[in-house]
Amino acid sequence: MDVREATTEDLSAIFLREYDRKKMCEIPNPLELSEYLLGSYAYTGRVDGKIVCIAGVKDIGNGIGEAWALMGEDFDKHWIAVYREIKRHLPKLIALKGYKRLQVLVACDFPKAKSFIQSFGFVNETPNGMKNYGTKGESYFLYARYINA
Repeated sequence: MDVREATTEDLSAIFLREYDRKKMCEIPNPLELSEYLLGSYAYTGRVDGKIVCIAGVKDIGNGIGEAWALMGEDFDKHWIAVYREIKRHLPKLIALKGYKRLQVLVACDFPKAKSFIQSFGFVNETPNGMKNYGTKGESYFLYARYINA
């Protein structure tokens, strides 16, 4: 897998998997989203030139970062490579930014995402979910990873 810093062009070039495509259609202001994502420490993973994943961490202050990811249509074929790259890059990013906490939102209706994020040491802080958190009233879990706690 080829990993590089994410660009604006990557956001328009990725062909999202179905679940991510549905969630992106619910975003009221796509320009705001692209500013948020690319204001992050973001990386794009490609296999054979095709974007498989764009992921990053948005610095929200006080040693806290919010992780996010957009998965391409071929993510399921290459999830192990994506996993390995995140596992390799995450400690570097944590050290670079001095994070004491990383957090990530995970839709309650997406069990694959829950197990994936847990594999990186994140724990669910909201086991009952956050009701009506999404733009269409969906519930989300908040996962966190504590660094040197």
